[in-house]
Amino acid sequence: MYKVAGPSEVLAITGSFIQDIKLAKKKFIFPGQKCIRVDISPVNYTFDVQAMSAEKLSFVLPAVFTIGPRVDDHESMLKYAKLISSHDKLSSHVQELVKGVIEGETRIYNANVKQLVDVPGHEYFSYLGQKTQMEAANQAKERDGLTVQNAAKIDAETKIRSTQRQGEGKKEEVRVKTEVQIFENQREAEVVEANTELAKKKAVWSQSAKLAEVEAAKAVAIREAELQREVEKKNALTRTEKLKAENLSKASVEYDIKVQEANSELYKKQKAAEGVLFESQKIAEANKASSDASLYTRQQAANAELYAMQREAEGIAALAQAQGSYLRELLAAVNGDYKALRDFIMIDRGIPQEMARLNASAVQGLQPKISIWSGANGDQGGGAMKDVAGVYKMLPPLFQTLKFPHLHFAAAFYLIRELCLVLSMEGLPDQLVGEILDRIKKATDKSSIALTCKRFHGLDNERRNCLRVGCGLHPANEALISLCNRFPNLTKVEIVYSGWMSKLGKQLDDQGLHALSTNCPFLTKLTLSHCTFITDAGLSYLASCSKLSSLKLIFTPRITGCGILSLVVGCKNLRVLHLIRCLNISSAEWIEYLGKLETLENLFIKNCRAIGEGDLVKLGPSWKKIKRLQFEVDSNYRYMKVYDRLAVDRWLKQCIPCENMVELSLVNCIIIPGRGLACILGKCKNLEKVHLDMCVGVRDCDIVGLALSSRNLRSISLRVPSDFSLPLLMDNPLRLTDESLKSVAQNCSQLESVRLSFYDGEFPSLSSFTLNSILFLVQMCPIRKLSLDHAYFFNDVGMAALCSAQYLHTLELVRCQEISDEGLQLVGRFTQLCILRLSKCLGITDDGLKPLRGSYKLESLSVDDCPQISERGIQGAAKSVTFKQDL
Repeated sequence: MYKVAGPSEVLAITGSFIQDIKLAKKKFIFPGQKCIRVDISPVNYTFDVQAMSAEKLSFVLPAVFTIGPRVDDHESMLKYAKLISSHDKLSSHVQELVKGVIEGETRIYNANVKQLVDVPGHEYFSYLGQKTQMEAANQAKERDGLTVQNAAKIDAETKIRSTQRQGEGKKEEVRVKTEVQIFENQREAEVVEANTELAKKKAVWSQSAKLAEVEAAKAVAIREAELQREVEKKNALTRTEKLKAENLSKASVEYDIKVQEANSELYKKQKAAEGVLFESQKIAEANKASSDASLYTRQQAANAELYAMQREAEGIAALAQAQGSYLRELLAAVNGDYKALRDFIMIDRGIPQEMARLNASAVQGLQPKISIWSGANGDQGGGAMKDVAGVYKMLPPLFQTLKFPHLHFAAAFYLIRELCLVLSMEGLPDQLVGEILDRIKKATDKSSIALTCKRFHGLDNERRNCLRVGCGLHPANEALISLCNRFPNLTKVEIVYSGWMSKLGKQLDDQGLHALSTNCPFLTKLTLSHCTFITDAGLSYLASCSKLSSLKLIFTPRITGCGILSLVVGCKNLRVLHLIRCLNISSAEWIEYLGKLETLENLFIKNCRAIGEGDLVKLGPSWKKIKRLQFEVDSNYRYMKVYDRLAVDRWLKQCIPCENMVELSLVNCIIIPGRGLACILGKCKNLEKVHLDMCVGVRDCDIVGLALSSRNLRSISLRVPSDFSLPLLMDNPLRLTDESLKSVAQNCSQLESVRLSFYDGEFPSLSSFTLNSILFLVQMCPIRKLSLDHAYFFNDVGMAALCSAQYLHTLELVRCQEISDEGLQLVGRFTQLCILRLSKCLGITDDGLKPLRGSYKLESLSVDDCPQISERGIQGAAKSVTFKQDL
């Protein structure tokens, strides 16, 4: 069947050979297919939509919508045919469906509406707004009235309820008191009844006790009688057995004695016969061996004599040949000069020395008077040999007799030694010779002068009190014993193995320390540096050195806290203790024991990993004796140590007296408020020098407290850590400010040296201090030495301000990149400046030093790693200049 749709229609075909729906205007309909006509003309729908404005005013919005499918959209036509074609367009179902879609779209549109405005000639929305506002005002008034009414009602009910509660409370109180009184009466009655019962029981118990006492007393007497009877029986039996044993033992002993005597006599005779036989055999063997040995000895002697004569002949021939070659080479070396060859051979064979000795012996009986005059400062510039050289000058005739004016100095030195020994040294008093030796400071000079005279040598051995040995000590223990015996009055010994290698021989060990403690009874100061063979056992030997007052240990890895404890137990006068890189020394009992002695004055602990800031509290009473404390933590191995509660309480409870502290140095320490080393900073009344290097947690209040208590402070050095590291250690970042320096300036009127360094100077904004605080410090205190490192806030303005510093003697600028040539040229105006050091300052050139050239105002100028300053540019800028360029 062939069907055709109208102008506003379309055919919807389904059935065989069609998967879904097929739309067409005209189509032949086959059997098994179905076709309906779909009206696609648009339809108008009219609605009244409920909406609300942005002012929350509801209104009715009339709307007319025209709905129809999009003919040019095939997908839309398919949906229209599926969903709408089966229903009547004007049916209620379709209208409700369309209305729901329209209302949803309208609400979305209404949500975006900002304000509804009436069209000209209409006042619908304005009237609607006024109505809504009036209704809201009336509702508010109604709510206010209800609120007042409810409040009055609640007050009335509250008063009534309160009165009721008070009455009930009083009733309950009376009831409770009554019950308590009744309960007390009952308890008192029960107590009286219990007391009565107890008295009855006590009477019964007393009667029983008395009966028991009587029975016990009688039982003791009965038992005593029985025991006495048993004792008598035992005594009788004992006496009987004793008599039997005595008689029987005598007989047995006599029999044994006779038997042993007979055996002994027989054994003696047997051994005597064996001895005679053995002696005869050995004599024969000895005679035979002696004959053989005599024959062999004569043979060997003859062979040895023959061999010696042969070797001697060969040696003479070889010596003659060697001497000929030697003379030919010497003659060639001096270009055929026989005179020079003769002089060399005489010096080499000691002929001038022998002639000098003969001359000295010749004038020995003449006793000449030799006077040597020295100027006021003659003992300072000539060294140890100046006086001996005077003797040389007084004897020109003797040297003229030698006829060799070009002789080596060794001959003259030998002659002087002989003359000093023969003529003058024997007559000098020991006090004068000792004074001569005391004026010689270098050990090499002392050794040289000791070789010139036996008396000098002896006195030097007696007066030498200081000894320093190291890698050249070999064999170590035996050589040290020899030195101790040579210098019996040693008081200071330094054993330094820095740079030691195994090929240099064995180091000093525990036995060496034992020998040192035995042979040096006056030892007071000992230094052990890089002694890796010494253990706790060796250190315990030093406990016998009762006079030991100073001990310095530098990198002794095998020494632990036990060794230190054994030493301090014996050395009661230990005043100085230095521990540097002692990795295995922990803070055990030795610190606490040392604190109880109250003798320690100087404590220096550096890079000892097992000793922390909190361990110093164990010093206890020794804090009032300590004058110098230097504590440095190894930054490479530092960890955030959690202080246990006990350690914190000990710091807080203990009043640490540090009145005698003169010097305090803390490096890489953690300063925590209220604990640890923070307790020390504000209690050092006599502190003169303080150095805080990379101490995390130092606050303004710590420096202010230090300034208020330490009025005698003369030197302060601060190296401030970077702010970037602080959040890792503290909850809030801390930083020193100008308040700290101002407090120091106002309270420390004797301050002479100031050093400020910033760890991360490449970040100028993080500098803790400003230029004003530095200048205020210089104006208020007699600063003689000022050192600034990474101080980016210090510029040419600061240099101009320093021109008025009256006491400034030394100025050191390191990495101060804000200073230019203009600021450096102002150095010529400094009134008292003598020393200037510049290091890694990139902003200054040779032009900055031009005003100083030729003036010689400065005593010393040092320039290190300033790339724009040349070595030629500093010439003439100071009396002494130093230039170094490694960049």
